[in-house]
This record gives sequence, structure tokens and C-alpha cells, in this order.
Amino acid sequence: MPDVRHPEPSCFDAKTDIACHTRIRAIIGLHSKLSGGQRKVVETDCGMTGGVAVIDVRRCFHFYFLKWFGLDVDASTRRSEIQHIILLNSENVMAAVNGQTGETC
Repeated sequence: MPDVRHPEPSCFDAKTDIACHTRIRAIIGLHSKLSGGQRKVVETDCGMTGGVAVIDVRRCFHFYFLKWFGLDVDASTRRSEIQHIILLNSENVMAAVNGQTGETC
């Protein structure tokens, strides 16, 4: 098996990695067009209370979080059968990602 480690120590200091140490608070909710039964299932699957869940995501993983849950596009462009959850605080999340104020933890 080939050795993939770099022979020299890294010049990068993990303690100063702001994107890794900064968390962004994402608030997700149910798509408005879900039926009552669908809402109940999605609430259970996502650990929601009252149709809302708060998830703290490391800033360096925000792209993957949004992509994984399909939150990287406007929910109104997708049918509820495809997009069960929506990002309720997208403006705050994007501001925090871009280093502006936004809502961080």
C-alpha cells in the first residue's frame, strides 16, 4: 500500500482554522405543502419539535450540509414530494458563511 502521508510537518495550524471552529446555526422547517402524515414522518426523521429543528454546522461543512439536504436551492422551486424540509434562516446562514454578521453559535 502506498504511503500517502506528507513527509514534512504541516505549516497549517488547526487552532487558527476559523472555518472549522466557527459554527453556523441552521434552522430547518417543513415544506408548507406536505400532507399531515408526511409532516409527522419528516418531523420524526429530522428530530423536529413543532415542525422546526435547529442544527449547528461547522462553517467548513456548510456547503456539504446544504447540498446533502437539498437546501442549496430555493425550496419553492421543488415539489414537496422531493424537498421535505426548507431552510428557514437562509439569509442569516448565507451571511455567516460569507463572513458577515449572520447567526453563528
